[in-house]
Amino acid sequence: MSRAKNDASARDILKVLKANGLQHLPKAETYAHLNVEDMIEKNKELLMDILKETQRPTCKVLQAGCVLHFPDCTKDMCKGWCDKLVHCISYCRSKRSASSGKKLPEAVFDIVNFLKSGKRANLSIREAPPKQEGAQLACREYFDSGRLCMVKAYADGTLVQASMSAGPHGFMRAQFPDEVGARDTEIPNLRAATAAMKKPASSAKKRPAAADPSDSEPAAASQRLAVGKQSEAQAPMLVGSEEGQAEAMTYSMMFYAKTNRMAIRERRGEKRQIFQFGTDGVSREKLAEIA
Repeated sequence: MSRAKNDASARDILKVLKANGLQHLPKAETYAHLNVEDMIEKNKELLMDILKETQRPTCKVLQAGCVLHFPDCTKDMCKGWCDKLVHCISYCRSKRSASSGKKLPEAVFDIVNFLKSGKRANLSIREAPPKQEGAQLACREYFDSGRLCMVKAYADGTLVQASMSAGPHGFMRAQFPDEVGARDTEIPNLRAATAAMKKPASSAKKRPAAADPSDSEPAAASQRLAVGKQSEAQAPMLVGSEEGQAEAMTYSMMFYAKTNRMAIRERRGEKRQIFQFGTDGVSREKLAEIA
């Protein structure tokens, strides 16, 4: 025969306490002086209801149930009474070898027989969950850093997102549609705050619109004049008398684009510069006419 173990939850103990009409945690002076058999006699129905939920209750699960049923009590406040109940059940288990029960109080013998029968509660206060296929029962839960929320991924490919909210203890809380109440996660609240503070990516710079051709004609003319650092325009000049013209004594014109100046230079000999003239705002064509 396998050793009995506790398989009850705090809510199971809460159900038992409600069924026995306990409104307040018993005060220590009402049970501290009682011996184990008197304690069993006084709490026989409560002990048998506890044994219907679990064959070996522990002080820890009894304390958890008491905290749920008595909101003003802490686990430390319930410990003395819970220890007493656990000791009563342990005492009855140690008397299971008794056959007639002549030497045992009636309440103790009734619990001993109940333990021998191994009866358990056949009713549950929880509603039966809806029937689901096996593939839908298994799911994987993870945090989606892109959506900044917890996600349940089921085997059939279904994804269920949780509604996230800031928690009071520095960590976010997740609320799934199929769960009652939000629960804490390990995701810090700063994760969502940091994402909200990030600036959106800057949009690509647009190319400027094309300028109106009519507006760019003066600029285009200036650019054409400035092509080449120094452009030389050959313009033979006939000077002097008819004999001079026959000899075709020529000079050359040199245009300096950087300074917008026109110079007259000799084409023969030392090729000296005779003079230079020009000013800003006067086009090259105008300077050529003047020259």
